[in-house]
Amino acid sequence: MRSSIHIDVELDEQRVPQNISWSSSDGEQSEGSACSAFLLSIWEPETKQTLRIDLWTKDMQKDEMDLLFFQSFLTLSETYVKSNGEGELGAMIREFGYAFGEKAGLIRRAPAAEQGDSSKA
Repeated sequence: MRSSIHIDVELDEQRVPQNISWSSSDGEQSEGSACSAFLLSIWEPETKQTLRIDLWTKDMQKDEMDLLFFQSFLTLSETYVKSNGEGELGAMIREFGYAFGEKAGLIRRAPAAEQGDSSKA
């Protein structure tokens, strides 16, 4: 059995991504779907290095990029815990994601006292 993911990138005259679409050979995206950005990380075991491709269209807005990164940090946290069961480091990644989301103005966290922190009482 085999499955494939295909990414098409349409470039402008300066080779800047103008349109991006992707499709998969199975699943919901088998017909293809437009997107504004993608972040692809590939682990190369022989060199023990991460190879990556990060592309976004020239019309992607800053607030959309902030949201992409915020959601990616939270997803990375979940993936990290799922892949190796390391909850403490996963929680560190998640906390960084929430701090990023707060600094970017995407979320507002309740003060510690409102979160049930009785040490502030």
